[in-house]
Amino acid sequence: MGGLERPNSLTEAFSGVDTLWLLTAAGPQAPHASSNALWAARGAGVSHIVRLSAIGAAHDAPNWGEGRVGLIDARDIAEFAARVLTRPDEHAGKTYTITGPARLSMADAASTLTDVLGKPVAAQEIPADAAVAAMTAAGFSGWVSEVAAREYSAAYAAGWGDYTTPDFVAVAGRPARTLADFARDHAAYLGGAPAVA
Repeated sequence: MGGLERPNSLTEAFSGVDTLWLLTAAGPQAPHASSNALWAARGAGVSHIVRLSAIGAAHDAPNWGEGRVGLIDARDIAEFAARVLTRPDEHAGKTYTITGPARLSMADAASTLTDVLGKPVAAQEIPADAAVAAMTAAGFSGWVSEVAAREYSAAYAAGWGDYTTPDFVAVAGRPARTLADFARDHAAYLGGAPAVA
């Protein structure tokens, strides 16, 4: 078994692999781990690599408040990934930015959840220090807690993710699910009335 932070372990791990789905955990070693995987995959003759990253990821990107984000359902991400992974000729060399169908603030999300679940849901901003403390207490590393609570928050509040794209529709051939769709489908888990078929 290979580990992305142990390059010597990857040659055997990638032996006989044609397609690689590359998703690295957030952390200070993520760029190093990704590079290790790419070099090993290239050496092993992997012919199709699909890399999942974050919106606007770059070496100079800022690392939320009342910003809006084009939220996308995890089920849509999985469907999109399956299409890209299984049809390499159609997607070779392409970069996609997939989003949901609407730009939503946390207040918008709370309003949608209130409507769908039939109970009040409120959005409340959490001070960065409190968010860092809670995430650290929950077991996240100090680095992840600081980046998520301070840098990502600031970036998204400033409009980093305030857009939608047609990429999901172009590849999947259908609109992405809305937050209301997600809430209806998962109402029983979210404390609302179960969805009626």
